Amino acid sequence: LERHMNHVAAAVGLAPEELRRYIVQAHYLASSCFLDVDEVIARVAMSQLPVIIVQGASDQLCSNDNTRRLADALPQSRLKWVPEGGHDPYHPAMLQAWHEALATVFDDRPACPVLHATKDRS
Repeated sequence: LERHMNHVAAAVGLAPEELRRYIVQAHYLASSCFLDVDEVIARVAMSQLPVIIVQGASDQLCSNDNTRRLADALPQSRLKWVPEGGHDPYHPAMLQAWHEALATVFDDRPACPVLHATKDRS
């Protein structure tokens, strides 16, 4: 089996460990990552926490339909679509969207007096 894996990996231009990783990933994807999307959304919907969802519009793994369902299930959520983004969180457009989203996390919160105290205590 090991010799066969090495031969297949070489034939497709991968290192054997890369081929093994892709086989495991394919197994997870074929099994919907062993998640029931309806159950996940129902459990997340119980949360009362504010949520910012950042989604690449061209994501081939996390469907736009499920992202919309998640946002609809979380009325306190904000959804940020990244037109140039896919599933790669390190794509420059995704990184920019994450930075923008994180910069707004506390926008809707009351000001914390400790964070806004002046340095002059006289």
